Amino acid sequence: MANSDHVKKIKEGLESWNSWRETEKEVNPDLGWASLNGSELEKVNLENANLKLAFLKDSRLKDANFSGASLYGTNLQNSDLENANLEDANLEGAHLINANLTNANLKNTNLKLANLDKANLDGANFSNARKLRVEQLLRVKSIKNTKLDPSLLDELRNSAPHLFED
Repeated sequence: MANSDHVKKIKEGLESWNSWRETEKEVNPDLGWASLNGSELEKVNLENANLKLAFLKDSRLKDANFSGASLYGTNLQNSDLENANLEDANLEGAHLINANLTNANLKNTNLKLANLDKANLDGANFSNARKLRVEQLLRVKSIKNTKLDPSLLDELRNSAPHLFED
C-alpha cells in the first residue's frame, strides 16, 4: 500500500512534488497501489519510487524521470511517456497499451510480460532491456528508429516485416 503522505504530496501538484523531492533526496517515494489516473505530471521526478501496481492510466508523464523505479504491474495505458527516462526501471507486467513511448529511455529495463500492444515506440531506446520478447513487439503501433538489441531486431524483422514499412 502507498504511503498516504506521499500520495497527498503528489496530488498537490508537480511543482510541490518536485520541490519536495529536491529537499528530501534520501526518501524513496512509496506510491504502490495509488490511484493517479489522468495525472498531469510532465517532468515529474519519480526516480527510485515504488509505483508497484499503481494506476496511472491516461496520464501525462512526458519527460518524467522514472529511473530505478518499480513499476511492476503499473497501469500506464493511454499515457504519454514521451522522452521519459525509465532507465533501470522494473516494468515487469506493466500495462503500456496504447502508451506513447516516443524517444523514451528504457535502457537496462526489465520488461518481462509488459504489455506493449498498440504502443508508439518510435525512437525509444531498449538497449540492454531485459526479458523483452519479440512477441511483446508484434502488436505495437510504431517502431521507427527504435534501438533494440540486434538479435531481437532481426527476429522482429522476420516475424513482423510490416512494422518496418513506411
